[in-house]
Amino acid sequence: MFTRAFQFVKALRGKYLLLLFFFTLFLTFTYVALSLRTSAQVARDDMQRQIGAYLQFEPNHEGISANGEVTIEPLSTEVIEQIRAIDHVLGIDPFNSDTFAVARPGNFVNSKKHEGVNPEEETNEAIPQGEADLRDSVVLFGLPDIAVRDEFRRDFSRIVSGRMPANEGPEAIITKELADTNGISLGDKVSFTTIEDEPSNWELTIVGIYDTDLVFRILPSNIFGQGVFSYSPYNRIYTNYAMISEVLHKPADITFGRVFVDANENIPYVEQKIRSLAIPWDTYKLTNGTEGYYQTFAFSINQVFRTSGNILYYTIGGILLLSLLLSLLWSRSESYELGVYLSLGEKKKKIIMESFCRYWIIGAIAFVISLGVGSLFLTLLVRNTPAFQSVQDLFVSETSFYTGEFVFRQNLQLVFRWENILILILALGIIILLFNLRTIWLLLSKSPSEIVAKTIEE
Repeated sequence: MFTRAFQFVKALRGKYLLLLFFFTLFLTFTYVALSLRTSAQVARDDMQRQIGAYLQFEPNHEGISANGEVTIEPLSTEVIEQIRAIDHVLGIDPFNSDTFAVARPGNFVNSKKHEGVNPEEETNEAIPQGEADLRDSVVLFGLPDIAVRDEFRRDFSRIVSGRMPANEGPEAIITKELADTNGISLGDKVSFTTIEDEPSNWELTIVGIYDTDLVFRILPSNIFGQGVFSYSPYNRIYTNYAMISEVLHKPADITFGRVFVDANENIPYVEQKIRSLAIPWDTYKLTNGTEGYYQTFAFSINQVFRTSGNILYYTIGGILLLSLLLSLLWSRSESYELGVYLSLGEKKKKIIMESFCRYWIIGAIAFVISLGVGSLFLTLLVRNTPAFQSVQDLFVSETSFYTGEFVFRQNLQLVFRWENILILILALGIIILLFNLRTIWLLLSKSPSEIVAKTIEE
């Protein structure tokens, strides 16, 4: 049966060459569309991972204006703990100034490691106290959930020894750069003096050391002079939320910040739970921060995703229309073939199987060609696609230095998945079925004499 089907394909060379071209075109476009869609989906997932799934507390300007309020009452410790206890909440990342303190090291020195310009040679300092207060200083962050801080959440920084600080007590983690520069090990104590009107001395026990992939590049537009070193990612020390309150001699008030959630689909649930809490909503506003940033930074990826979808839809529409037209065009010759086979005493089941066999021979050749052509096209396309990147200006000091932590990269990389090959084979099978529907219908619904009569009529 297979041999006769192959000989039949060779005999009707023109018809099956056209069919080969048709199948190859369809499979190539489908393969390209599926691969682009998969690659865009992976890029979208990576972009969402970079941005994170979160809700953001913002000032409710309309409510503030209506009430004539100037200051915003900070979120209470009770409310913060209630938010952290909600299912699917990973933690809170505040971005108001009351959760960090600038400090001068006591028994250690800060890091001067950097790239870019040398601040000792620059004279465009615009912050008068910068040299005196910041040059040899570090920044102490006291956060309720260090793990959701961008540099840790996005895996720029990671614990390489020890652990994160406990929720209470004088514990901290420091960078590997600071540890190596000063010979600090786990269990050692570091001392520092706060920079404020009434400075105080403190000691913290190092319970963890973290490594960072962030860079510290001082830009020509640096306005801090040598004081820029305190902003270095190598000079960050992280402690707990309770400790920073002691250091500051006041509650480390949280007003605005981000509530990180484990997945985008759980944002509505968390939002509903937060809105049910006793929060002064006349001064606070809760927004979906993920959606806004995603639409801004993932525009190019969305375009690829939509384009791949359009290619797929148009290809499917084209194949359905063309299958119908070719079936009508070849209906007379197919009816004649069926009449001949039946006159020779061939069984209907064997005729149907041989018909499928012919189309699968053409389909298999087209399948191999389409994979080669499609892969070549995709490789050239992705190779010539620029790696888009968007910089998030959150701090004015970003004009003075660059660390890389506020950069969202949109990289489209070709992703191969076996699922797409299976879908391609399934699509080919559906096309072959479409081309054989008329044959199956005639053989199952008509008698041999009716098929011969139909051939004569046509």
